[in-house]
Amino acid sequence: MIVPSDESPYIEEAFRLAEKGLYKQTEIVTRLRQSSFKKATKGLLNRILTNPVYAGLIKTKWMPDHVPGLHKAIVTKETFFRLQDILQGKKPSLAPKMRN
Repeated sequence: MIVPSDESPYIEEAFRLAEKGLYKQTEIVTRLRQSSFKKATKGLLNRILTNPVYAGLIKTKWMPDHVPGLHKAIVTKETFFRLQDILQGKKPSLAPKMRN
């Protein structure tokens, strides 16, 4: 996936907000839409946050690990893997839990 250069600040912002662990994905989408990234949806945000390409990495079915790509990373590898731990529930999120 090739990212237009005008969208990379929004991707950086999405990773920064998600890495804090204070915001839910719907809140991040709302913030991105307010900052003029109008095509932001929860599905798109989830694909962005779980895609290793933005960290300069490539993952394929026939390689068990992430391999460094030749393209420029938008976020650091550390940020990407820290966020994956939060998304997979291995690291507690600071966002409040909703109760019925």
